[in-house]
Amino acid sequence: MENGIKAGEEIKHLRACIVDQADNQITINHQADDIAAFRQQVEEYKAFWDQARLANQMLENLLAIIHRDGGHYTSEHGLEKSVKDAQKKVAEATNERP
Repeated sequence: MENGIKAGEEIKHLRACIVDQADNQITINHQADDIAAFRQQVEEYKAFWDQARLANQMLENLLAIIHRDGGHYTSEHGLEKSVKDAQKKVAEATNERP
C-alpha cells in the first residue's frame, strides 16, 4: 500500500510539474508577443520621426528659398516668425492678401 501512496504522490507531483511548465510556456509566449508588439511600435515611431524630420527639412529649405538666405532668417527668428514673414513675402509678390 505504501508503494501505491508514493506512486500516487509522484503522479500528482508530475502533473503539477507539467501544469507549471505549461503555465511557464504560456507566460513566455505572452512575453514574446509583447516584445514583438513593442518592436513593431518602435519601428512605427522611427518611421514617423523620419517622416517628421524630412518634412521639417523640406519646410526649412522652402523658407530658405523664400527668404533667399540659405536658412539664416529661420535660424535667427525661429520657425513661426519665419513662416509668417514668408507668407507676407509670397502674398506681396503675388499681389494677394496674407
